[in-house]
Amino acid sequence: MKFLWNDEALTEYEQAAEYYGLKEIGLDGRFADCIESTIQSVCSSPKMWPIIEDDVRRGVTHTFPYSVVYIQLDQMIVIIAIMHDRREPGYWRNRLE
Repeated sequence: MKFLWNDEALTEYEQAAEYYGLKEIGLDGRFADCIESTIQSVCSSPKMWPIIEDDVRRGVTHTFPYSVVYIQLDQMIVIIAIMHDRREPGYWRNRLE
């Protein structure tokens, strides 16, 4: 299954990768691999992940405290947020409109 980025989600992803890259050399790449692995898992089994609200699901990453928040529209995954798990929950709701 294919996926699309919400612009704000893509920005979150890029900013988080940059943050980790500044913390330690190569950590940005490991973060990106972790997020991309979760996205692949979401795309191959989108209904596997728990619903967190209405039709919104959350794919939890390994190693990093982030989740891929998404919805499935027909045969397309729309990534709504790359959410830090300790951030204010539900901040992404306005992106559903």
